[in-house]
Amino acid sequence: MGSTAGQVTSRGAPVASSVRPMSAIADLIRLLGADRVLHHPLDLIVFAKDAGVTSGTVLAAVFPESTDDVAAIVRIATSQGVPIVPRGAGTGLAGGAVPVDPGILIVMT
Repeated sequence: MGSTAGQVTSRGAPVASSVRPMSAIADLIRLLGADRVLHHPLDLIVFAKDAGVTSGTVLAAVFPESTDDVAAIVRIATSQGVPIVPRGAGTGLAGGAVPVDPGILIVMT
């Protein structure tokens, strides 16, 4: 991979100098357990879009059970340079629950 210095995501946020999605997924599994971290592409199809037509790349869908879980998920994702997107029921029509850049969905339902 080349340098990410000065690069921004599609939403204008700075690109982390070292994005490590697989490391983040391993850390999330250690935190939540394998049953609360979906990361197989077939498991993620349903999370790649909401009720609208927009779709995105989901690296993992995680299912926290407490606010402490959510805070720990955010810390892990931030430390690994992986974007996060909160998701409710996924019934919106505007793509608000769909990652624009490959990221982790925090499923709140």
